[in-house]
Amino acid sequence: MFCHSTSFCLYFAPTQMNGAEYLSISSCSQSLSGTYPIHFYSGNQRVDNTNSSMNNAYQNSGIGITSPSSFTSSHCTFSNNNVFDSICIGFYSTSGTISMSFANIVHNNSPSLGIEYIQGTGSRKMMYCIFHSNQNYLFCVYSGSLEVHI
Repeated sequence: MFCHSTSFCLYFAPTQMNGAEYLSISSCSQSLSGTYPIHFYSGNQRVDNTNSSMNNAYQNSGIGITSPSSFTSSHCTFSNNNVFDSICIGFYSTSGTISMSFANIVHNNSPSLGIEYIQGTGSRKMMYCIFHSNQNYLFCVYSGSLEVHI
C-alpha cells in the first residue's frame, strides 16, 4: 500500500478480533506531520508478516497499539521510519498482554522518548527481535514494564 495521508493510512477499531497479515505500508506521508501509518485500537489484535517502512510522521512512524485486550505480532519489519518528535512503535494501554517476536527494527529515529514507547500496565514482551542502526533513544518505558529477550 502506498499512502500519502497526514494521519492514519490504516486504522483498526475492532469489537472482538482484528488482524493484519502480509501487509506492507510504505511512504506514508511525505512530510513530518501526522501520526500512525497503522493504528490498532482496542480488542484482540494480531499483526504478522507485515512491513511498515519509509514512513514519515510527527509521532508514531511505524505502528501504534492502543488499549488492546491482547496484541501479538510476529515476523514484522519496521525500517527507515522518520519522526520529527518521537516514537516508531507505540504501545499505549492500561492492561492486556502485548507480545512482539522476530521483528526487524532497523534504521529508525526518535529524537525524544524512544523508538519503542511503552505506557501502561500488563505484560509487555519483545522476543528475538533485531534492533540495528536506530538513532537517538531505543526504549522509553513511561509506565509499566518491558521484558526484552534477545
